[in-house]
Amino acid sequence: DTTRQRLDTILDNFKKRSGIELNLATVQNTGNQGIFEFSRQLASNWGVGSRGGSRKTLLLVVSVDEKAVFTQLSRSVQGVLPEGILGELNQRVRGPIGSGHFSQGLADWVDHFIAALAKKLEFSLQDIDQGQSIAPTASLPVSDPSPTATINNEAVATPVKASTNREAPPSASR
Repeated sequence: DTTRQRLDTILDNFKKRSGIELNLATVQNTGNQGIFEFSRQLASNWGVGSRGGSRKTLLLVVSVDEKAVFTQLSRSVQGVLPEGILGELNQRVRGPIGSGHFSQGLADWVDHFIAALAKKLEFSLQDIDQGQSIAPTASLPVSDPSPTATINNEAVATPVKASTNREAPPSASR
């Protein structure tokens, strides 16, 4: 809960400061889909990371059982991102995610992502994270009491940032 609240605050402040919307989703598993396909469907259903959209959006999906991460992003945000940042961040998060430290992995990913963009956009992580400057290391519970969406009757998407249009999970078939 502490990590979730901190990330909600940071992501809200980051969006206000940069115009970039970063969405996070943790799922127990991706059912019979790979992380890429699952994240693409989830991004489409949530209306984020659209390749043709004008909004600057990203979606980071973390699968607990597969210990996998994937980021979907809109074309409009690509020009703002520092070269190679997503690959670097996904490599960086694999250690904590692989060892079951999901909240640490998510918090580190967000902190490093925002720090890299803040440097490019001329503000600091401290400007938008007024409550805390060091990421907490407690693990997020996998089964969360917050609203969730069932995916393929096996996976559950839990957005860090809840929104009314984000309750529709990827469908089992296209």
